[in-house]
Amino acid sequence: MPTIKRIYCLQCKYPKVTCVCDAVTTIILPIKVIVLQHKKEKLHSKNTIRLACLVSPSIQVINTSVVTETNQLLADLDINHAVVLYPSSQSKAIEGIGEKRNQIHTIILIDGSWKQAYSIWQSFPKLRSFAQIHFEFPPQKQYEIRKSKKTYQLSSIEALSYSIATLTKIDTSAYGLVFAKMQERWRKIHSQRSGS
Repeated sequence: MPTIKRIYCLQCKYPKVTCVCDAVTTIILPIKVIVLQHKKEKLHSKNTIRLACLVSPSIQVINTSVVTETNQLLADLDINHAVVLYPSSQSKAIEGIGEKRNQIHTIILIDGSWKQAYSIWQSFPKLRSFAQIHFEFPPQKQYEIRKSKKTYQLSSIEALSYSIATLTKIDTSAYGLVFAKMQERWRKIHSQRSGS
């Protein structure tokens, strides 16, 4: 039986059946966003940072398996004007930052499962040099097509959207729109395959 070659969209790089181009609206970010991505997460078909980059092409994604590049990037950042989103014992709630948010020029996000994020945190001690932030009142999780047991375990695009909205006060709903479209397409495919 011949293998059917999957056709990909040239714009969003997703398979044509899950193309999200009709839901993409651009957000120009007023701060720098750096995503430290676990090598396994990059290959995941339901990874949401790919979606975030369609909305905001300025997002810089670093594969943490390239250790030298990751260390150099972190060394080049100004520790007085960058924060890392990670719930460490030293982290402070993003909701309580107040006017100090005006001093934040860069946000670092770790993209991966909780286990992968912990691995990245342990592998790059330089991350501890930056102020750490966490969510005290996270939005309700909308990620339905990828399993996670805890209601507060947001997808990366949800965490990014909430962080940027809280720090900059800009409208980040475009992330939610493309995220919803991706899930809608995946549900449709699953429904067709299951015959329901």
